Amino acid sequence: MPKDIRRLVFDYDEVTEALKGYAHDQGVEIPSGKVVKLTLSERDVQVASLISEKHSAFLENYNIGVENQSAIITFFDKTDPEKQNQYFPTNTDFVTAALIDYCIKHPDIRIPKDGKKNVAKTEFNICLDIFFDVTPEKSAPAFELEDEN
Repeated sequence: MPKDIRRLVFDYDEVTEALKGYAHDQGVEIPSGKVVKLTLSERDVQVASLISEKHSAFLENYNIGVENQSAIITFFDKTDPEKQNQYFPTNTDFVTAALIDYCIKHPDIRIPKDGKKNVAKTEFNICLDIFFDVTPEKSAPAFELEDEN
């Protein structure tokens, strides 16, 4: 079955706001500063399972695809020389949930509740991908190529 994909692209300022807001709501402490890098990895991150327990209802409610992929978020705080680069290990589902929560808090960003949602990364941005199954309508006429003769 073909898939329809919608991609929302976030800059690092928006990702910082999303992560800080969602972490605050979930009672999770994250480093100060601004997000400057997201590293996705297949390796297990120990902190991830603790975070996942805190927001499992959100994951189910908004159809977040749990990929069991680790994410390491690098924060940069220029105000504190001793803490300029700090790392926050988590799962991609936490980052995905934070981006969805950001969209919910900004009503001008409309996202559908259905469709599997995952985080993705491009060279300069972090993305929220939404995947839909494409089901052809039974009443729609079949696609035919016209004969040129």
